[in-house]
Amino acid sequence: MINYKKYTMKTIILFAMMASVVCLSCTHKQQQTQPEAAPDKVFADSLSDAEEEKLSTMLEELRKRLDATTDTALRINAFGNGRESRTIRVDLLLKTPEWEKRFRKHIMDSPLLRFDGPDGQEPCELKGVNQIGNVSLAARQAVYSTSDRQAYFILQNHSIDTIAYGSSYQLAYEKDGQWYYLPTDRFFTMEKIKLLPGGETTFWANLYPEVNKNRPGKYRFFKEIEIDGQVEWMMAEFKLTDSPAKLPTNATLSYAYELTAPDSTQLKVCADVKEISMWTEKPVYPLNASSVDVYVWNPTSTPFSFGRRWNLEMRKEDKWVEAKCKASLILCKDDEMSGETAPELLSFRFPVSQWYHLEKGIC
Repeated sequence: MINYKKYTMKTIILFAMMASVVCLSCTHKQQQTQPEAAPDKVFADSLSDAEEEKLSTMLEELRKRLDATTDTALRINAFGNGRESRTIRVDLLLKTPEWEKRFRKHIMDSPLLRFDGPDGQEPCELKGVNQIGNVSLAARQAVYSTSDRQAYFILQNHSIDTIAYGSSYQLAYEKDGQWYYLPTDRFFTMEKIKLLPGGETTFWANLYPEVNKNRPGKYRFFKEIEIDGQVEWMMAEFKLTDSPAKLPTNATLSYAYELTAPDSTQLKVCADVKEISMWTEKPVYPLNASSVDVYVWNPTSTPFSFGRRWNLEMRKEDKWVEAKCKASLILCKDDEMSGETAPELLSFRFPVSQWYHLEKGIC
């Protein structure tokens, strides 16, 4: 059995206070139906051992170069890659001739590369409202900075019914009176999250200013919310400006974690693990780390669910104590995450630096 102690006691350990034990559906589960190939097609697409080795070696080298590059914006934009028939697919948040040229110049240039992603010019036809009955969605701030990496939104359920939502969202920006999709996250987990009557929760959306070069103007955040058994699009509008935006300083900040797509390399780690396990993505994090990714592996056949409470503790002398918090009071999301299948690998992203003062040591 793999010993995960080195991933925890010697590094950052986040204690997620689980409401109850249960699993969610993991990421990368957009199922696609592939047409059954005819025998001659299979034969035509088959690769020789030499071609297989060439593509595998090429993909491994590409990943090493991406990990090593100092071009942070390029690394953020090229968020995924993999084998696809006779080519290497590179997934870009924003696919433009300029970004493709930059990738070929600084990472790898080959006719076997195929780039995939939106160009940021797709018209957005989505329509949504900010209130349905006693359920409302609003930006936490009316104005954010063009340099902000994230924008935050508050969903309030003042109805007498439980509502639900998933992890996906859409962003749009206005240009010359027309709305266009803003490139953002494309892979989401498939869980259904419940928000109880009287509950409130906070979402965040990644703006990727390093990639999108966001301009001042109007923007929209879209979220599908299930109300009374019907899925409705809700929308919150906000603005971006070149002036720095200040984070609200009230004492009731939400500190919600994010469910993210697990790195595919972590799936290999899980292969021989037979017990429910938890570990951090890296053994050591810098003091200026904005977040910490934590993996939870459920190898059983029983799904589990959990709540939103978590905290960061530090080792002080011979005991564990909670790290110094930046807010006088932290309120959790009032919801429950429920899974549908098992076994599952879950990936959590905890915004540690936003809510805690980080110090050197074992956490």
